[in-house]
Amino acid sequence: MNILIINTSDIMGGAARAAYRLHKGLNRIGINSLMLTKIMKSQDERVLQANLPVDDDSSIELEIIDLITKNYIKNNRTNLSNTFYSLGYPGYDLASMKIMDRVDLINLHWVAGFQSTESISSLLKLGKPVVWTLHDQNPFTGGCHYSAGCTLYESDCNTCPQLANDPYNFSYYNLKNKVTHFQDKNITIVSPSQWLANLARHSMVFRNSNVVTIPNSIEINVFTPQNKGTAKRKLGIAESCLTVLTGASGWREKRKGFSEFLSTMRYCLKNKKFKSLVDAGELLLLCFGTPANEMDRLKIPYQSFGHVHSDEKLCDIYNAADIFVFPSVEDNLPNTILEAMACATPVIAFNTGGMPDMINDGGTGRLVPFRDVEKLAAALLDLIFNAGVRNQIGKRSRKLMENNYKLEDQAQNYAGLFYKLLPRGTTSHSTSKNFTLHEDQYCSLDLSFNTMLLPLYRKYADTLHKRKR
Repeated sequence: MNILIINTSDIMGGAARAAYRLHKGLNRIGINSLMLTKIMKSQDERVLQANLPVDDDSSIELEIIDLITKNYIKNNRTNLSNTFYSLGYPGYDLASMKIMDRVDLINLHWVAGFQSTESISSLLKLGKPVVWTLHDQNPFTGGCHYSAGCTLYESDCNTCPQLANDPYNFSYYNLKNKVTHFQDKNITIVSPSQWLANLARHSMVFRNSNVVTIPNSIEINVFTPQNKGTAKRKLGIAESCLTVLTGASGWREKRKGFSEFLSTMRYCLKNKKFKSLVDAGELLLLCFGTPANEMDRLKIPYQSFGHVHSDEKLCDIYNAADIFVFPSVEDNLPNTILEAMACATPVIAFNTGGMPDMINDGGTGRLVPFRDVEKLAAALLDLIFNAGVRNQIGKRSRKLMENNYKLEDQAQNYAGLFYKLLPRGTTSHSTSKNFTLHEDQYCSLDLSFNTMLLPLYRKYADTLHKRKR
């Protein structure tokens, strides 16, 4: 069978990496998978970048969309959340692309900025089975990607708590549009975590859809355990130094838990043994991303690695860490936890989101009550001063990844679902080679816009027109 995976990017971002791992896994087990993206950064010949329009009409449309996004969404947020919030446009007409003639099944992933509700509706009208893999809540909300505890997506998303001023009732009409186009349609929903699957089942958009859980995967031959002393030396860290890893690409994003991490470390500093390690230079924090200035005020030495794009370098960092602290308060099935566990590095996290799917407290990691930074500090101190426990948790974590989270495991689970959705007897329209098309894959901009939000659109279209006069 020929599978088309659609994601905004191929390898940029957590959702892209997860989708790309599925793409690799499917091809590895002999299923023809092609990935279609707006942004392409890999050299994979099975990844196809859509040829986007550059005509004047499309350019004007994109300018209007940018104006709405900047002024009505980005500059109009409340303090509840600063996580990405989508307008839902633009959408490109992928349904008319030549590649669709050879596709048996479409697998949507994270498509913000690439697909709109209307352009996805056009894909549904092709009559091919559509599987939508969720990487956050956006497919079933009025715009937010993480709802920060809000459950209005279960009803109507009226008066969104993440928008400071919403005179056009954007979230309400955006959700209503999704319900119109997606509810009771032939879409199968896949969630990597039980948590997100349950949210989808209770949503107005997907409450009548088939929702299944298939976890993401990890390259266990790439992310492998190493001798921690050797890994530390590679990074210029003393072997005897105890290392605690944390961080994220977006440290300023509230849901990533940077504030909770800082509070946790302040509690740890009240412990005399911990403070002695710090004072003796025998404890070092390792950080992904670019940490905020607050890290300096902790008075705990740290080493920042910035944004790491090499899997080999990532593997070295995980192996150089004695413990990985993941303080996120809202997340699906984070790649970083899978990667750390595959490297046999014990993980500590809050008992929220998809974390319980991977971490059994005391078995394959440590789970502490939601946002309880005192318990997080206690769990961290316990692992810091118990090398034997760290070692055993690390071994069990690695075993779990080997048994359940290989690329082939995920691919086989998806393949089983795909075959159930396809007409009986479907195998493949073509050989793998022929499925990788090299001719121009032009797609036009879908100019459809939510009719219920046309007053909002016209307001910013008029603004742009006045600017250009």
